[in-house]
Amino acid sequence: MGSDPQPLHYRASLYHVGDLAAEAVCVGRQAEAAAVLRSVAGRLAGGDASVRLAMQVHRARALLASDAESGEHFQAALADPEGEQWPFERARIALEYGQWLRRRRRMVQARTLCAQALATFQQLRARPWAEQAAEGLRA
Repeated sequence: MGSDPQPLHYRASLYHVGDLAAEAVCVGRQAEAAAVLRSVAGRLAGGDASVRLAMQVHRARALLASDAESGEHFQAALADPEGEQWPFERARIALEYGQWLRRRRRMVQARTLCAQALATFQQLRARPWAEQAAEGLRA
């Protein structure tokens, strides 16, 4: 991999940087995902990121960051009310944040986020994700 990894698609790939980070964490390839994230963030340094893209960049940063920084990135990913235009993406972030909070024994906050995610996933009929959110509530 070169020093500046390029997305495969000039536009669409940027919006999946959060998904890339989530999968990289699952398979232990965080360093490679961090390199892609740096490349994406560098392109957005001029401040011309859409709300949706900023949400995904914060999600990726939260998933790849140290524990001390993850919480603030999850919060930033969910902060802009305009992000509600993308309910599935916001619900995924809420679920990941809830799981992160649960691992830190912050159960009340974790339950709130998992419940929000569950409601959205049920409304969207995203059954596998709804099952994950329900599991987060049971834990």
